[in-house]
Amino acid sequence: MSPTERTSIFTVDVEEWFHANYDDVPPGHGLTDDRVEAQTDTLLALLEEAGGATATFFVLGDTARAHPAMVARIAAAGHEVASHNLTHDRIDRMASTSFREQCRASKALLEDQTQREVVGFRAPSWSVGASSTPWFWDELRQAGYRYSSSVFPFGNFLYGDSRAPRLAHRRDGIWEIPPSTAEVAGRRIPFSGGFYLRVCPSWLIGLLASRLVRAGEPVMYYVHPRELDPGQPRIPLSPTNRIIHYTGLRRTRSKLGRILAEAPVQSIAAGQLRYLEAPER
Repeated sequence: MSPTERTSIFTVDVEEWFHANYDDVPPGHGLTDDRVEAQTDTLLALLEEAGGATATFFVLGDTARAHPAMVARIAAAGHEVASHNLTHDRIDRMASTSFREQCRASKALLEDQTQREVVGFRAPSWSVGASSTPWFWDELRQAGYRYSSSVFPFGNFLYGDSRAPRLAHRRDGIWEIPPSTAEVAGRRIPFSGGFYLRVCPSWLIGLLASRLVRAGEPVMYYVHPRELDPGQPRIPLSPTNRIIHYTGLRRTRSKLGRILAEAPVQSIAAGQLRYLEAPER
């Protein structure tokens, strides 16, 4: 199957197992055990087994600095490398000047490591919004990015905005490409990544994905390397956050295997989509 025939998008947020933005785990909690390379290599192997599948890897700058050889392997395998910012701090708690420095530094770092242009960005923890960070998209445009996948179009107590557009749209000269949600009985249902992919049964994921594809919408899947690592150390979290962070880890790999066997996926860049057009000035 050629890239142009692939209907869905696969993305990975490349960060360590301890990169979390729950209020009960403040930044700088001192956890440093490196586990990201092994699980990222597992994802690379799953994509290779899927026969030409490509993905967009949104790599955290701190992680890229610690694991430059891993970033090189991602690029050498033909996948798109995009930015997950420099640190995993929430962007809606940053000043615009701090974000400007970080998004430019992460872009420069990844371009130096891959010798390729970095055009995509994803905010840690979906931590941007039209009201909380109105400057975000203009800062990305001025830094040379062309698209973002940072707004979750479903609200919960941690992130997201149920009023945000479900589909790709322009914001201040940048394409914003949201993760997938399906509309069922007038309500948005997330299913294709993170906690939602881990807790939804495979039959439901397949059903909702098929509905979107029939409607002409590409499904965007997303995953973190830690979600394939049930043996990772446990962060001291509240009971609610512990459920969100750890439920379903033992099932993630098998679910991804089934998805990649059935769903023709590609990176955002490989789709040759209009999102990669030069930004409006």
